[in-house]
Amino acid sequence: MDQMLMAIRDTPLVFLPEVSLSLLSLFRKGYDQRCAMEGQPHDWQIDFHLFNGWVRRKFQAEPSAIELAEHVLLSFSPNEQAAFYKYFELLEDFSKLDHREMQLPAALKREFSQMPLTQAIKAMNEDQKYVWSLSDVITERLPIGQQKAERKKNLSEIIRPDPAHKRPDMHLALRTFRGFCAYIMGDERAHQDLQMPADAPRAAFRKFQRWVEIEKNKTISQPWHKVILLARDGQDCDFSEHSAFSLFCDWLDEYAELTGNPNLFR
Repeated sequence: MDQMLMAIRDTPLVFLPEVSLSLLSLFRKGYDQRCAMEGQPHDWQIDFHLFNGWVRRKFQAEPSAIELAEHVLLSFSPNEQAAFYKYFELLEDFSKLDHREMQLPAALKREFSQMPLTQAIKAMNEDQKYVWSLSDVITERLPIGQQKAERKKNLSEIIRPDPAHKRPDMHLALRTFRGFCAYIMGDERAHQDLQMPADAPRAAFRKFQRWVEIEKNKTISQPWHKVILLARDGQDCDFSEHSAFSLFCDWLDEYAELTGNPNLFR
């Protein structure tokens, strides 16, 4: 298993806002997309497409309804924390298997990819020999050149691409402030691991986090994201006017004014 995955398993709060499988998924998304933007994809040393299919089969979940292992485990776990540890337990079990015997052969993958999607799903559901996922046949349907191209974005474009609205990049499909923080923490970790130089907004964002912890915290020492959530009484359901993300944007603007550059994060 990848060294970072093992570190996240052993010390999750070093990497994530909370011990949560959903937040782990968003951390990995932020990490992967930053690596892709910089042209240096990260090797997690796990075939996640195959792992997703293996977990789906293990829990007898059809891919037409549920595809990601995270979704399957969350539906069979009492809470996010239990799902997080079950995920790593299954990753370890999966890493010990001989994957060659379960991989969908290229010829069969091409055959399925030429069928209508509903027919391909039915055929794959009937197959009991190989482990597969919808990604196996969907990727085959994409023209070359359209399979995962990431436009490079700076941190400001991710945090608040439209200064008129307090909302992160819509294409990321982030629905909560905690999810946003997990994604940003993944992006930041990748940026540091790749040893990329920090531009002005990124350097300022790192100082902003410390500023929140020192100037805005009214209780015992807490990470910046928890200070913001506490100030909003834990309201983390959307990006409305009174949400944690809205307050985050207000404090970003306040900090930018203090630096003498009000457009720093815009």
